[in-house]
Amino acid sequence: MKTLEYHITQVTTVREHLYQVLLSARDSAQFNYQAGQYLQILLPEWEPRPFSIANAPNEKHNIELHIQHYTDNDYTQKLIAHITEHSTLKLNGPYGKCIYQPIHQYPIILLAGGTGFAPIKAIIEQAFIEDDQRPLHLFWGAKTLDDLYCHGLATSWQQRHNNFAYTPVLEESSPNWKGQLGRVHQAVVKTYPDLRHVQIYAAGPFAMITTALELFEQHSFNRVNMHSDALETDYV
Repeated sequence: MKTLEYHITQVTTVREHLYQVLLSARDSAQFNYQAGQYLQILLPEWEPRPFSIANAPNEKHNIELHIQHYTDNDYTQKLIAHITEHSTLKLNGPYGKCIYQPIHQYPIILLAGGTGFAPIKAIIEQAFIEDDQRPLHLFWGAKTLDDLYCHGLATSWQQRHNNFAYTPVLEESSPNWKGQLGRVHQAVVKTYPDLRHVQIYAAGPFAMITTALELFEQHSFNRVNMHSDALETDYV
């Protein structure tokens, strides 16, 4: 566990009120984290807040964060102002038990809700790095198509990796949308009515994760095969 300052190297507006923030280590000190973990951002006068690391560990020790800016939220207003006005960001960590585990032999289902895609993205990248040949199936749920802010990236994974499948699920219909509508956890059981031999990584709102687990257990799922920090702490 460390507290470190990282350089803010790039801030990109992915869509309205959602930012991709790229960070680099200031010196030889860096976080040694595992794919799926998160860090806490330390701002003056604010309690530490958790944010998932959105990329697998890499040789350059760069870190990617996906930050949702809520215009009616004082904290996110302060955070975005700090990121755009300063060159460094103080972080603490790493935290989290929802990490990529190559020792299991079960096929992998990856369940993401909204910006819960961030740690799932890191886990998928790590699986590719490890050349994991198990079936990987990403289910990403969002309100609208615009909320699937890395839809093109997920689609490209499916095109490049024979063992990877991607199912986006929208709560609201969008023009020309031909994909699935409804709740993302319902799409999982529609595709996999028997969940007794799968491993699931899940990230997103706490209510989504707990509701999904209840449904999955009705389909023979063993909760010991569910990996989600939402089930361990109050982290969302």
